[in-house]
Amino acid sequence: MYKEIKTVKEQILEQIRFEILSGQIKPGERLYEQKLADRFGVSRGPIRDVLQTLHHEGLLVYKSNGGMRVADNLPPDLQNLIVDLRKRIEFFAIEKVLNNVDDKLLRKLEDILNDLKEASEKNDYSTFARKDMEFHKTILEAYGSHILIDIWAPLFLRKFLHYKKNGEFIENYYEHKQIYEALKERNKEKLLKSLDKNIRF
Repeated sequence: MYKEIKTVKEQILEQIRFEILSGQIKPGERLYEQKLADRFGVSRGPIRDVLQTLHHEGLLVYKSNGGMRVADNLPPDLQNLIVDLRKRIEFFAIEKVLNNVDDKLLRKLEDILNDLKEASEKNDYSTFARKDMEFHKTILEAYGSHILIDIWAPLFLRKFLHYKKNGEFIENYYEHKQIYEALKERNKEKLLKSLDKNIRF
């Protein structure tokens, strides 16, 4: 099976992103280019690109007197706004995808679902977060608009700054399973209901 080969910069991006999402790097904590360059054994250029990407994703904010820092948790009204925007985007895409569901898409989602189950059983936060995003992104990719994904991704990532690391794992896995089953059945009503339940902070 073809396995994607990631560049060093992509690997660094993924590592720092999930250290932020898992809470290893705390909200408000400053990230220093030189320290990160030393840690990963690269020049400051790739680190600067990585930090800019994380800034674009909404995980880092720029402070004029303090460089790049991890974004603080959002107030409830902005959380609600992000949930609403995510629902609009994903509902729009999934209704279009529903008429063109094929075995290739279902197999990919089933593989991700198995990974989600395994991560939930191991209480593996980083893997669960990555696979959660991959599940939803796979559906958006089936719609075929990179612009839509670029709008959606920062909204999705902000969720993980608020993610509860407890028994939600198993519950969240079953919610994704319901989405998968509704897609497989081509059941629009069940699909939208399952997706609506899953999209939250």
